Amino acid sequence: MNQPFRQALPELLDYLFALQQESVLPREARGRLQKLRAVHPDLQIDLLAEEVAFDRSVHYDALLRRAGEGTVSMSYCPERAIPWPLRGVHRWSEGDLVRVNYSLTDAKSGKVIKAGSADSPVTDPFAIEDEVTKGVAAALGFSLKADESRELAFHGTSVPDAYNFYTQARGYLEDAAKAANIDSAIILLGEALKADPNYGKAEAELGSAYFAKYGTAKDKSLIAKSRQACSKAIDLGNAGAAGHVLQARGGHRAQGERHAEPGGRACQRHVPIPVQQAI
Repeated sequence: MNQPFRQALPELLDYLFALQQESVLPREARGRLQKLRAVHPDLQIDLLAEEVAFDRSVHYDALLRRAGEGTVSMSYCPERAIPWPLRGVHRWSEGDLVRVNYSLTDAKSGKVIKAGSADSPVTDPFAIEDEVTKGVAAALGFSLKADESRELAFHGTSVPDAYNFYTQARGYLEDAAKAANIDSAIILLGEALKADPNYGKAEAELGSAYFAKYGTAKDKSLIAKSRQACSKAIDLGNAGAAGHVLQARGGHRAQGERHAEPGGRACQRHVPIPVQQAI
């Protein structure tokens, strides 16, 4: 067993013990796992969880993997229960996992240069995105530094449900010319913020969605909603530059209604005032 595995195993065991001692539920358990992944960016660390219906107890199985070197499985179950490995059968089916296939293609010749796949629990979108990112970087011959790996592992939230709602909303806003898409995005972003009220990127995107709706509905109250969401994103401090850019854009539109265009993203080029003036 190589050194990265040896270093990660005690920490993974401590993590499982903490889940048991504190009676942590699956959603929070997956959020805590992000810290462990950030410390060991070269390893794929996944968590499977099952809640037993009759007593509401939770069984956990942590998977530690590295490409070409196999998988280590560590299981935890409540007292008097039987861990998965001792049952002689793993209770998870292929329906609980998702596989993403990716390939790098030469734009001129159309030839596939390199292809690969990543398997992760369907309930953990962070692991899926992280593994695909690592695979593509490796295929391109890039060696990610520790700080680059930590940056890629930062998703703005540790709540998988919030992240799923957020990414769905982003998909709708890619075609913000359709009013129904904007409405769907606003609903989904509301759900994301219910799951994680401190999700700054979702607040910033909500500001974008309100701004996009203003482009079609011409309801000036939407400008106020957009600016409010962007201000909250800035106050949360974890949305990056998105809140500032959207705040500046909303401030400009409030000063004059020129260049009215459907879709908030189409208006990104109309930001003539400095960011400082919008804060």
